[in-house]
Amino acid sequence: MKKYSLKVESPYDDAEERSIVIDKDTHVYEMIKGGYIWEKYIVRNGATLTLDMRADMREGRDRVADIYHEVLLDSDGATAKIVARGVTGNNNKIIYRSNIRTEKSYKNLKGEESMHFIMMDAKSEIDAIPMLEIENNMIESIHSMSITRIDGKKRFYMLMHGLEEKEAEQLYVESLLK
Repeated sequence: MKKYSLKVESPYDDAEERSIVIDKDTHVYEMIKGGYIWEKYIVRNGATLTLDMRADMREGRDRVADIYHEVLLDSDGATAKIVARGVTGNNNKIIYRSNIRTEKSYKNLKGEESMHFIMMDAKSEIDAIPMLEIENNMIESIHSMSITRIDGKKRFYMLMHGLEEKEAEQLYVESLLK
């Protein structure tokens, strides 16, 4: 099996990386406002990991949020669900990578990745890379990704319902980040 990878350079050379063992059902929520995050989760004992990541990069200018989440399903019945949402503006950038990995010998595994991002202006950037490294066929796995802008039709619809432009954008962003 040929493996493909996409390397995105991080501006952080001295970033701290951490590994976390999950041996019971766990829900992790992260709100990220910038910086570098590299986390590896190892899911054991048939546990379920739900990882909710939100990135809000509308503040400041020319900033980067560089995030990598890796989940290793390391026992029969292990489950991972990664939900990533983010918004960027003011020439800021979000780099988001997630990877759900399996080993060959485990059964009844489940992996799900869902990523949805909004760019508030033409100068902002989002690089979103969902990955699945599946070493066996005893897994249910899916991934989805979308990167959008608040287009003219969405703005028009919200303005026609009596909202001011800033209020409409804020409401739209809040609905994504919740």
